[in-house]
Amino acid sequence: MNQPEILIITSYPERECGIASFSADLRNSLIQRAGKILDIKIGALDNGNVERFYPKEVKYRINALDKNSFVSCAEKINNDDAIELVLVQHEFGLFGGEYGNYLILLMKKINKPICINFHTVLPNPDFSRRNTVRKLSEYAKEIVVMTNNAKELLDKYYGIDSRKINIIPHGTHTIIHKEKKVLKEKFGFQGRHVLTTFGLLSANKNIETVLLSLPNIVKQFPEITYLIIGKTHPEVFKKEGERYREYLEAIIEKIGIKNNVVFINKFLETKEILDYLQMSDVYIFSSKDPNQAVSGTFSYAMSAGCPIIATQIPHAKEYLSPEEGLLVDFENPDQMGQAICLLLSNENKLEQMRINVLHKNAKSKWENVAKQHLDILKPYFKDCIINYNLPSFTISHLVRLTHHFGILQFSNINTPDINSGYTLDDNARALIICCQYYSLKRNGELFILIDKYLRFISLCQQENGSFINYIDEAGRIDDKNKKENLEDANGRAIWALSYVIELKGILPIAMVTKAKMLLKFALPHIEGLSSLRAISFSLKGFYLYLKNEKSPEISLMSYKFSRILYHAFLNNKDGNWKWFEDKLTYANSILPEGLLYGYLITKKDRYKVAAKESFDFLLLYVIFDGQISVIPNKTWFKKGSKRKIQGGEQPIEVAYLIMSLTVFEEAIPNYVYSHLKELAFSWFMGNNQLNQVVYDASTGGCHDGIESQNLNLNQGAESTICYLLARINMEKSNYRKREEVSKAKNLYLTGNLSLNHETDFQTISLS
Repeated sequence: MNQPEILIITSYPERECGIASFSADLRNSLIQRAGKILDIKIGALDNGNVERFYPKEVKYRINALDKNSFVSCAEKINNDDAIELVLVQHEFGLFGGEYGNYLILLMKKINKPICINFHTVLPNPDFSRRNTVRKLSEYAKEIVVMTNNAKELLDKYYGIDSRKINIIPHGTHTIIHKEKKVLKEKFGFQGRHVLTTFGLLSANKNIETVLLSLPNIVKQFPEITYLIIGKTHPEVFKKEGERYREYLEAIIEKIGIKNNVVFINKFLETKEILDYLQMSDVYIFSSKDPNQAVSGTFSYAMSAGCPIIATQIPHAKEYLSPEEGLLVDFENPDQMGQAICLLLSNENKLEQMRINVLHKNAKSKWENVAKQHLDILKPYFKDCIINYNLPSFTISHLVRLTHHFGILQFSNINTPDINSGYTLDDNARALIICCQYYSLKRNGELFILIDKYLRFISLCQQENGSFINYIDEAGRIDDKNKKENLEDANGRAIWALSYVIELKGILPIAMVTKAKMLLKFALPHIEGLSSLRAISFSLKGFYLYLKNEKSPEISLMSYKFSRILYHAFLNNKDGNWKWFEDKLTYANSILPEGLLYGYLITKKDRYKVAAKESFDFLLLYVIFDGQISVIPNKTWFKKGSKRKIQGGEQPIEVAYLIMSLTVFEEAIPNYVYSHLKELAFSWFMGNNQLNQVVYDASTGGCHDGIESQNLNLNQGAESTICYLLARINMEKSNYRKREEVSKAKNLYLTGNLSLNHETDFQTISLS
């Protein structure tokens, strides 16, 4: 069966305009989000019969100056069974007729659901403009605008029902952030303050305001450079050639700032423009049109973390607070110059603004914009369940974080913090994910990482067999080891070492032998553990060990640890409270999972019953309105209190839940556990209280958690590794599911499997 299609009616590259770039970015983000379920095609708008070489996703072409072309395209869309929904990107100048009313012909004739995105909504419309917008809105099932202001204008001036209007921000790019100093050296601007404006050049950019402000700025900052990036807008060039650029060059010559202004007269690829913006100290948005609803260039600047000085268009007023930049009046060189000098004179303020811009930008990342589009469009698909794609598995950020001794603890956004030191916790988890991935895909890079993380665990082992947790950036034992309980770290070390031992047929004998020696040397210390979580981590490791090796000592310890967990559950179980302690705190799912491993080792059914009872109790308190909401790190849930949804949710808790669901799904087959695992993973993909994607596909890292209002944008070791642990559990589940489906189909084809009404045949066929 072919994938259902969304057809986007829009201008599209190779045509050079802001809407074309926007639409390409939107399509890419939708494909990344749901490309295994949906296909996204393009109906490209041409301003006449122009010869263009479009990419393969362009399915139809419309001559925007010919009304018959709209009618013809509508008929093709109606006869195209693959297309289930049409998404129109509207800008008045794109469509022929009075105020672009040729589009009405197309929308009126199409018999499929239509959504329209109004990129510009103007106040005080005359009758014809108002009538055009009202007609277009009448034929649309859903309307999208990018600002609150645009929604208010549609309501106030056009009489559009606000219940039909959705606010989805202009998308911003996720990027691997680079050092400004390195980029300035790359582009030849080292030692200079850099201001930047970019976009297709036209008089509406009002760049002369910035130029006229420069002489006074140069007196204070003689090393300043103002970059004007972009070729002249093609439509402007047709009418007047390079008249506006020549006008700007004349101003530059007249006021004597030739050494402080650089034109980059070309249309840059997204990656290159984002590098220029990351290099910039301040982005200047100087439009003189107060009715310009949104700006794609403004959004690009936010993507790069640029502090921004902007004239007061609605987009800037809604998205730019004093924490991210400054607003200035239209066509006011003195005010523009004062704002630039104010920012450049305070390096600390500029850096803080950069961080603030990145936090503000998180909500409007393209992956979040794609999710919001799919959320409003999915009711209009007849037989298709819209879900996310599993992201490609990558260890790129894991590698980026790995330094001299092991994996570093923290990251500033996506830049490793080399001063943060190392922990056994992170390196043990990193060893586990690399072992799991190596068992599926054996390559040299993974082998090197396994060796490094194993060496780190060895570095942490003390003379009595116990492990410390903290090593500083120079490889020395950190004083924090004296102040904190290290039992959980010791349990994680046992868990990690057991993964190496499990791969004895794959990894070199010397490496496996080393892991065995470290584990056995630790056992006398491990036997005295009292932390329930440390005991549970150890049981996870012991189960792996005993699958491959006989050890009376580890068997006895497993029986002992299982009893401890079981009696903790019995002693705290009370009425409806079915838990090991009097509160839910951290790494909660590890406790019932540990007891389930106790059952798998000892075969004592009471452990299995208690494990399921406690795990199902936990699930009651982490599922809310179709979302996973794990216990936050700031406020633990005490017996007798009321569970509240608030900030402080961390990837480690979600990952542990997914790993526990995997074990329960295998030991106690239950469709609910399988479904909840999918639900839990969707937390990383934006199905959470912030409605934001937590995994960063551009870096391969994972943000450090969700607060009450925003993401914690840092991508440290714990979050990234735990995302990878969750992701590989989904990979293993899909692999196992494919095997099961293949077996079922083979049995059916050979006549050894009879399918009746009780068989979940839908699952088999869909898989």
